[in-house]
Amino acid sequence: MSENAWDALVVGAGAGGLCAAARLSHRGYRTLVAERLDRVGGRASTAELDGFTINTGAVVVEIGGITEQTFEEVGAKFEVRPADPPILYRINGRDVDVSSGGWGLLISQLTRHGAQLIGGIGAARAEGELPDRELSTADWVRRYTKNDAVQGIFRNMCGSIFAVGSEE
Repeated sequence: MSENAWDALVVGAGAGGLCAAARLSHRGYRTLVAERLDRVGGRASTAELDGFTINTGAVVVEIGGITEQTFEEVGAKFEVRPADPPILYRINGRDVDVSSGGWGLLISQLTRHGAQLIGGIGAARAEGELPDRELSTADWVRRYTKNDAVQGIFRNMCGSIFAVGSEE
């Protein structure tokens, strides 16, 4: 039986684990990465489903964040194309660029139609009644507002932040 000598063990080959392993290796540590799946990437990977390649999670790489810093530290090219505009919501058939004044529209929509929803979120957190696996985010939001624009904001936020639809 051969004996391996490792200086560091990284559990998980997702973005965080791979960045940690790259930094450790770059600094001279003999690093072993252990991953339970048959692929690297964690939530930033794809899978085949019924002939389609689908995203299994994260879809955003932060420019200027820890990933870019890691690439710079280890001397790797960081070839990421910035989105222009960086954030765009579609509300009532209209594109809203929240990076250049669209926040006013979003805030006014939330203020006018979403006060009950925001109050409901606070009450739900205090009472431990946040949505669980049996209630979708969309159904939960509908308890507090019937406004399509506010529901659209939460639908888009679920898609962009969690890479799932609010009905999931």
